[in-house]
Amino acid sequence: PQRSGYRIAVRHQAADGGAGEGRMSAHLHRASKVGDAIELKAPAGSFTLPTRGRQPVVLVAGGIGITPFLSLLESLAGDLDMPEVWLYCSFRRPDAHPFRARILALAPLLPRLHVFEHYSEGAAGADGSRHLQPDAIAQELIARRARFYLCGPQPMVHAFTHGLVRRGVPAFDVFTEVFRSPADVSATLEGEPCEVRFARSGGKALRWAPGGGTLLELGESAGIAMPSGCRVGQCESCAVRVLSGRVAHLHGAEPDDATTCLACQAIPVGDVTLDA
Repeated sequence: PQRSGYRIAVRHQAADGGAGEGRMSAHLHRASKVGDAIELKAPAGSFTLPTRGRQPVVLVAGGIGITPFLSLLESLAGDLDMPEVWLYCSFRRPDAHPFRARILALAPLLPRLHVFEHYSEGAAGADGSRHLQPDAIAQELIARRARFYLCGPQPMVHAFTHGLVRRGVPAFDVFTEVFRSPADVSATLEGEPCEVRFARSGGKALRWAPGGGTLLELGESAGIAMPSGCRVGQCESCAVRVLSGRVAHLHGAEPDDATTCLACQAIPVGDVTLDA
């Protein structure tokens, strides 16, 4: 049947634990009401989950990273041809487990679903860690060439990916979606004015000044076409080569490739030339 709507899940990021309140989540939870019109872009991104296949599907969720996996389970409910699905989810404690009641309700409709819950504030595991570790994945699943889908905070996804590869999982069988902190806008108020040159756009040079935003915002302000799939869920798709000069990333994590910048998070440190 033709789809008539979509459901979204937005966790309210409260101002606790030293983090500021999330602007978008606070607006949706506090100010939005039934009947409001909200402009949204169509669903997009490369983190797509399989509904068919002979290989086992292993889902690893950290916190609210459970959200895309719930969507898969909803889609598979009642499907006798569903793939074998193993869901490993990690939370701080049982009362911080989103959608637990819904997953339990779906379980009878998903005969090939296996669920493992892990709570970091509970007892330590056999390895002495309170956090879900790659060693929790059964070796049998790795031997059967399971496909792995990870969603959660960047440190967790990064560590889990390396742990799986260390255990023999091919890197191309691991698919990830990470959460990044919002850009530290205050950092754009620092530094010195400089020149940003866009080599592919006729060598156009723009003046960047503190407070001028990211390189992506600077380019778009001058009508320069730059990759920006990150805005619709394709994380890191705004990557641009740095031909000369140096940049810094507002979220504090630099790409592994020093010749590449993530334009939606990068600001120049002195004069810079981009392959854009």
